[in-house]
Amino acid sequence: MLLTGIHCEGYLDELITKVLIKRILREEGVDSDIEFRVSHADTGLTDRSIKAAVSLFGDIKPPCNLAVFITDQDGNTDKLRNLTSMIKNQIDGLFDDYAILACPEPNIENWLLKEEDAIKNIFLLDAANQLPESNISEPKARLKTIIKIFNKDLTKNHNDICFEITKLLNISKLKSVDRSFDCFHSSLVSKIRRNISKSRKN
Repeated sequence: MLLTGIHCEGYLDELITKVLIKRILREEGVDSDIEFRVSHADTGLTDRSIKAAVSLFGDIKPPCNLAVFITDQDGNTDKLRNLTSMIKNQIDGLFDDYAILACPEPNIENWLLKEEDAIKNIFLLDAANQLPESNISEPKARLKTIIKIFNKDLTKNHNDICFEITKLLNISKLKSVDRSFDCFHSSLVSKIRRNISKSRKN
Protein backbone atom coordinates (compact mmCIF):
# COMPACT_ATOMS: atom_id res chain seq x y z
CA MET A 1 0.00 0.00 0.00
CA LEU A 2 1.34 3.41 -1.01
CA LEU A 3 -0.20 6.05 1.23
CA THR A 4 0.05 9.53 -0.30
CA GLY A 5 -0.83 12.84 1.29
CA ILE A 6 -2.04 15.71 -0.89
CA HIS A 7 -2.10 19.33 0.32
CA CYS A 8 -3.79 21.54 -2.27
CA GLU A 9 -6.07 24.55 -2.68
CA GLY A 10 -9.36 22.88 -3.47
CA TYR A 11 -11.37 19.96 -4.78
CA LEU A 12 -10.51 20.35 -8.50
CA ASP A 13 -6.79 20.43 -7.74
CA GLU A 14 -7.27 17.31 -5.62
CA LEU A 15 -9.19 15.56 -8.40
CA ILE A 16 -6.61 16.29 -11.10
CA THR A 17 -3.65 15.48 -8.85
CA LYS A 18 -5.05 12.09 -7.81
CA VAL A 19 -5.57 11.03 -11.42
CA LEU A 20 -2.10 12.17 -12.44
CA ILE A 21 -0.41 10.37 -9.55
CA LYS A 22 -2.25 7.13 -10.32
CA ARG A 23 -1.37 7.35 -14.00
CA ILE A 24 2.30 8.11 -13.36
CA LEU A 25 2.48 5.21 -10.90
CA ARG A 26 1.08 2.85 -13.53
CA GLU A 27 3.56 4.12 -16.11
CA GLU A 28 6.36 3.44 -13.63
CA GLY A 29 5.15 -0.13 -13.21
CA VAL A 30 3.99 0.36 -9.63
CA ASP A 31 1.09 -2.05 -9.14
CA SER A 32 0.56 -1.54 -5.40
CA ASP A 33 -2.70 -0.08 -4.16
CA ILE A 34 -2.70 3.63 -3.43
CA GLU A 35 -4.70 5.54 -0.86
CA PHE A 36 -4.82 9.29 -0.34
CA ARG A 37 -5.06 11.58 2.67
CA VAL A 38 -6.09 15.07 1.61
CA SER A 39 -5.72 18.44 3.28
CA HIS A 40 -7.19 21.56 1.64
CA ALA A 41 -5.85 25.11 1.94
CA ASP A 42 -8.67 27.03 0.34
CA THR A 43 -6.91 30.40 0.61
CA GLY A 44 -3.57 29.08 -0.63
CA LEU A 45 -0.65 27.22 0.91
CA THR A 46 0.79 28.99 3.95
CA ASP A 47 3.25 28.10 6.67
CA ARG A 48 0.32 27.37 8.96
CA SER A 49 -1.55 25.17 6.47
CA ILE A 50 1.63 23.27 5.57
CA LYS A 51 2.34 22.62 9.25
CA ALA A 52 -1.18 21.23 9.72
CA ALA A 53 -0.87 19.05 6.60
CA VAL A 54 2.52 17.65 7.64
CA SER A 55 1.08 16.84 11.05
CA LEU A 56 -1.86 15.03 9.43
CA PHE A 57 0.33 13.07 7.03
CA GLY A 58 2.79 12.05 9.74
CA ASP A 59 0.45 11.34 12.64
CA ILE A 60 -1.84 8.86 10.92
CA LYS A 61 -1.06 5.17 11.33
CA PRO A 62 0.74 4.22 9.19
CA PRO A 63 2.19 7.61 8.16
CA CYS A 64 2.15 8.70 4.52
CA ASN A 65 4.91 7.40 2.25
CA LEU A 66 4.73 10.54 0.10
CA ALA A 67 3.40 14.07 0.52
CA VAL A 68 2.41 16.12 -2.52
CA PHE A 69 2.03 19.88 -2.05
CA ILE A 70 0.44 21.57 -5.04
CA THR A 71 -0.48 25.20 -5.58
CA ASP A 72 -0.90 27.52 -8.56
CA GLN A 73 2.17 29.64 -9.22
CA ASP A 74 0.08 32.56 -10.53
CA GLY A 75 3.10 34.22 -12.13
CA ASN A 76 4.92 34.51 -8.80
CA THR A 77 8.49 33.43 -9.59
CA ASP A 78 9.45 33.39 -5.90
CA LYS A 79 6.61 31.10 -4.86
CA LEU A 80 8.38 27.81 -5.57
CA ARG A 81 11.47 28.81 -3.61
CA ASN A 82 9.49 30.18 -0.67
CA LEU A 83 7.22 27.14 -0.38
CA THR A 84 10.18 24.76 -0.67
CA SER A 85 11.74 26.51 2.30
CA MET A 86 8.49 26.32 4.32
CA ILE A 87 8.05 22.61 3.60
CA LYS A 88 11.68 21.79 4.42
CA ASN A 89 11.32 23.55 7.76
CA GLN A 90 8.17 21.59 8.63
CA ILE A 91 9.33 18.16 7.47
CA ASP A 92 12.64 18.53 9.31
CA GLY A 93 15.16 16.81 7.08
CA LEU A 94 12.83 14.39 5.29
CA PHE A 95 12.18 16.61 2.26
CA ASP A 96 14.34 14.62 -0.16
CA ASP A 97 12.65 11.32 0.70
CA TYR A 98 9.13 12.43 1.42
CA ALA A 99 7.80 15.57 -0.25
CA ILE A 100 6.94 16.70 -3.77
CA LEU A 101 6.12 20.33 -4.47
CA ALA A 102 4.29 21.24 -7.68
CA CYS A 103 3.60 24.79 -8.82
CA PRO A 104 1.65 24.72 -12.10
CA GLU A 105 2.29 27.92 -14.03
CA PRO A 106 0.08 29.88 -13.85
CA ASN A 107 -2.45 27.29 -12.62
CA ILE A 108 -3.30 23.61 -12.87
CA GLU A 109 -5.89 24.22 -15.58
CA ASN A 110 -3.03 25.16 -17.90
CA TRP A 111 -1.75 21.58 -17.75
CA LEU A 112 -5.06 20.44 -19.27
CA LEU A 113 -4.89 23.11 -21.97
CA LYS A 114 -1.23 22.80 -22.96
CA GLU A 115 -1.51 19.12 -23.94
CA GLU A 116 -4.51 19.97 -26.24
CA ASP A 117 -5.19 16.46 -27.56
CA ALA A 118 -7.35 15.25 -24.66
CA ILE A 119 -9.73 18.21 -24.95
CA LYS A 120 -9.95 17.77 -28.71
CA ASN A 121 -10.76 14.06 -28.31
CA ILE A 122 -13.46 14.61 -25.72
CA PHE A 123 -15.24 17.32 -27.72
CA LEU A 124 -14.45 15.84 -31.17
CA LEU A 125 -12.57 18.95 -32.27
CA ASP A 126 -10.38 19.06 -35.38
CA ALA A 127 -6.94 17.80 -34.36
CA ALA A 128 -5.28 20.06 -36.95
CA ASN A 129 -6.64 23.26 -35.42
CA GLN A 130 -5.60 24.97 -32.23
CA LEU A 131 -7.91 24.87 -29.26
CA PRO A 132 -10.73 27.44 -29.41
CA GLU A 133 -11.02 30.59 -27.32
CA SER A 134 -7.34 31.46 -27.77
CA ASN A 135 -8.26 35.11 -27.21
CA ILE A 136 -8.75 34.28 -23.51
CA SER A 137 -5.28 34.48 -21.99
CA GLU A 138 -6.11 33.24 -18.49
CA PRO A 139 -6.13 29.41 -18.55
CA LYS A 140 -8.75 28.91 -15.86
CA ALA A 141 -11.20 31.20 -17.67
CA ARG A 142 -10.35 29.72 -21.08
CA LEU A 143 -10.90 26.13 -19.97
CA LYS A 144 -14.17 27.06 -18.27
CA THR A 145 -15.39 28.74 -21.47
CA ILE A 146 -14.39 25.80 -23.70
CA ILE A 147 -16.22 23.34 -21.47
CA LYS A 148 -19.29 25.57 -21.28
CA ILE A 149 -19.48 25.88 -25.07
CA PHE A 150 -18.69 22.31 -26.12
CA ASN A 151 -20.02 20.14 -23.32
CA LYS A 152 -23.36 18.83 -24.57
CA ASP A 153 -23.77 16.24 -21.82
CA LEU A 154 -25.96 17.89 -19.20
CA THR A 155 -25.22 15.10 -16.74
CA LYS A 156 -21.57 16.20 -16.51
CA ASN A 157 -20.37 19.34 -14.76
CA HIS A 158 -17.08 21.23 -15.06
CA ASN A 159 -15.23 18.96 -12.63
CA ASP A 160 -16.51 15.83 -14.39
CA ILE A 161 -15.09 17.05 -17.70
CA CYS A 162 -11.75 18.03 -16.11
CA PHE A 163 -11.58 14.52 -14.66
CA GLU A 164 -12.11 13.00 -18.11
CA ILE A 165 -9.53 15.31 -19.70
CA THR A 166 -6.95 14.36 -17.07
CA LYS A 167 -7.53 10.65 -17.70
CA LEU A 168 -6.79 11.16 -21.41
CA LEU A 169 -3.76 13.46 -21.14
CA ASN A 170 -0.69 12.38 -23.08
CA ILE A 171 1.80 12.48 -20.20
CA SER A 172 4.88 12.42 -22.43
CA LYS A 173 3.61 15.29 -24.54
CA LEU A 174 2.66 17.35 -21.50
CA LYS A 175 6.16 16.88 -20.06
CA SER A 176 7.64 18.22 -23.30
CA VAL A 177 5.44 21.33 -23.50
CA ASP A 178 5.14 22.40 -19.87
CA ARG A 179 8.18 22.84 -17.63
CA SER A 180 6.20 22.99 -14.38
CA PHE A 181 4.57 19.63 -15.14
CA ASP A 182 7.90 18.11 -16.15
CA CYS A 183 9.36 19.19 -12.79
CA PHE A 184 6.40 17.69 -10.93
CA HIS A 185 6.64 14.44 -12.91
CA SER A 186 10.40 14.11 -12.39
CA SER A 187 10.13 14.77 -8.66
CA LEU A 188 7.26 12.32 -8.21
CA VAL A 189 9.00 9.55 -10.15
CA SER A 190 12.21 10.09 -8.17
CA LYS A 191 10.40 9.87 -4.82
CA ILE A 192 8.42 6.80 -5.90
CA ARG A 193 11.60 4.98 -6.92
CA ARG A 194 13.30 5.99 -3.68
CA ASN A 195 10.37 4.65 -1.64
CA ILE A 196 10.38 1.36 -3.56
CA SER A 197 14.11 1.01 -3.04
CA LYS A 198 13.81 1.66 0.71
CA SER A 199 10.92 -0.78 1.10
CA ARG A 200 12.90 -3.54 -0.65
CA LYS A 201 15.87 -2.97 1.68
CA ASN A 202 13.56 -3.24 4.69
